[in-house]
Amino acid sequence: MKVNTKFLIVSMFILTNVFGQNWGTKKIDFTKIIKTETRTTPQYEAIKISSFFETEIIKGTEGQIIITADEAILPYIITEVKNETLHISLENGIYIPYKYQNKIKILIPVESINSLQSSGSGTIFSKAILKLDIFKLALSGSGDIRLQLDSQQVEVQLSGSGNILLEGNCQDFIGKISGSGNIKTPLLTTQNATVAISGSGNINVNCTNALDAKISGSGNISYSGNPKQIESKVSGSGNIKQR
Repeated sequence: MKVNTKFLIVSMFILTNVFGQNWGTKKIDFTKIIKTETRTTPQYEAIKISSFFETEIIKGTEGQIIITADEAILPYIITEVKNETLHISLENGIYIPYKYQNKIKILIPVESINSLQSSGSGTIFSKAILKLDIFKLALSGSGDIRLQLDSQQVEVQLSGSGNILLEGNCQDFIGKISGSGNIKTPLLTTQNATVAISGSGNINVNCTNALDAKISGSGNISYSGNPKQIESKVSGSGNIKQR
């Protein structure tokens, strides 16, 4: 029987891509016993989260991270401080089934930080108002971020498909979207806002003094607060409108 070499090569390529993601993946025997672990870290000025964890930011002194998860998962959750940045991630090669992912909860105390980055699919939130001077927030994943802030300046960059919801007060707000997610700040009262969209996401902002809005993508910008000065430019298919 004549073997079709081309067919075999294509078949092997497909099988490699389908099953290859499981090769080298460490299997974990879950105990279904939930434990809480407190980890001591050096002080940090920024936070970077690279996984699907549910993370709560609370007011407190930096250095005591509380993690709640299945006891079998705890050793594979990495918490380390490099260059004054707290990095939280899952060890490479570890696969966590979806039903266990939402059971991993992390509590991070914050006294004063200047930035928060998320590249995962998890949720980051705060129940209390965080008083931060100049604060930068970046989301490149599919997760959600919900924070209450009292800041001088807030800068937000969204390049993923997730959502960012902010409440509170700030003097200056800067928001940029290059992805398909949304920045929602109708409950964040700001004096001056500079917002720009080059993706397909949407921004809504509450501005009382000066608004600078630009769109070069297909997203939309909506605003409230009756700003005294408005500069706008649309070169894409989106629109800018007052709510």
